[in-house]
Amino acid sequence: MRIAAEGVMTHEATLRPPGALPKTSRSFTFVDSGSTCSKSIAARDNKPSRSMTEDRPLTHRGNHSFCRHHHQRQHVEGRRQGGEREMEIEGASLDAVLHRLYRELLKHGRSAGGTRGDNREMLGVSLRIHNPRARISRSENRGKPFSAFGELLWYLSGSDTLAFIKPYVARYADDAVHGILEGAYGPRLTRMRDRIDQFASVETLLKERPASKRAVIQLFNAEDIVTHHKEIPCTTTWQFLLRDGLLHMSVTMRSNDAYFGLPHDVFCFTMIQEMMARRLGVEMGEYLQYVGSMHVYESKLDAMAEYVAEGVQQTIAMPAMPDGNPFKLIGQLLHIEQRLRAGEELDASNEMADPYWADIVRLLQVFWAREWVEDHPHRLKQLRAELANSTYHPFVDARMHLKPKPRAALQIDTA
Repeated sequence: MRIAAEGVMTHEATLRPPGALPKTSRSFTFVDSGSTCSKSIAARDNKPSRSMTEDRPLTHRGNHSFCRHHHQRQHVEGRRQGGEREMEIEGASLDAVLHRLYRELLKHGRSAGGTRGDNREMLGVSLRIHNPRARISRSENRGKPFSAFGELLWYLSGSDTLAFIKPYVARYADDAVHGILEGAYGPRLTRMRDRIDQFASVETLLKERPASKRAVIQLFNAEDIVTHHKEIPCTTTWQFLLRDGLLHMSVTMRSNDAYFGLPHDVFCFTMIQEMMARRLGVEMGEYLQYVGSMHVYESKLDAMAEYVAEGVQQTIAMPAMPDGNPFKLIGQLLHIEQRLRAGEELDASNEMADPYWADIVRLLQVFWAREWVEDHPHRLKQLRAELANSTYHPFVDARMHLKPKPRAALQIDTA
């Protein structure tokens, strides 16, 4: 496959059927900041082939230069193998990755059936985001920070109850069994097999052996497929890799809904990546994700096409998380969330001294204002003016037109 665009690295590969032994060639073309270079590598059949994703310096003659700008480049690679299309996409932000992924799914996704309905699917998709703080889509179509914050808190609370997550992501009601989500991540993160705090295990390991490759959090269990469950984790593992003072996160997933699930997953997972980096006293690295089945349901193809038609959005990242261990704030954030859920008014700056976390509280206030404040557009304008960081302004503005929900007795979940 060849995909050429401004700021894109493309890969052409000639693949032979199994057993064929003629010489193969590969050609790399880089387009970046007006500088173009290419190099072809020929390999005889008796030499081992290099990885398609190998990144190594190239030798140039004359005045040509090769620039690798992580925040200005997208990288897309693909190949045919057994009739399926493998894909690797990298970009500076969530939007950069989504835009390319959605185009590829619309163009090359293969029809597949599933327990949740017909979908278009690509197998073996790899994603890499260079600036994981650019974790919120700038699109009106895919920018969902409020529900994503709610899901993040659900994970960190250790809860598996529908009562906690339903106001943020109503679709979970379809998978609940007697008010419980059997595949919920929270209990697996904080008390795996009723006793293991996996965050603490990763911290201990990386402090003792910073270069370890064993810092893996397990979310999918062997028990998940022994008997039938309505819902099991789509994510299998999170791996944390500390290299040169940067904490990288590598995620593996058996399945990923590209339209609904992926934007939430990138938000929640990279927030946890940054929280772990702060807990370890290091900086945040890149975010990597590998998905066995990347798919979109047929009912969302038109919405996905609308997103692609918007074009690539400007990269704007969330501010850096302040120093210190943010896990120590989880209890306080959950207590604030419960008070907002119950309709309490509060001043975010009195609850959280640091502007970063005060803004997180204000975003929760924006979400819950629709439930409890009769003139919620006016309240949203007040909260917007209080935000320390203007990054969140467009998302508050997008909720101004929403009609208030009728006041209903909301179940307060303390699990």
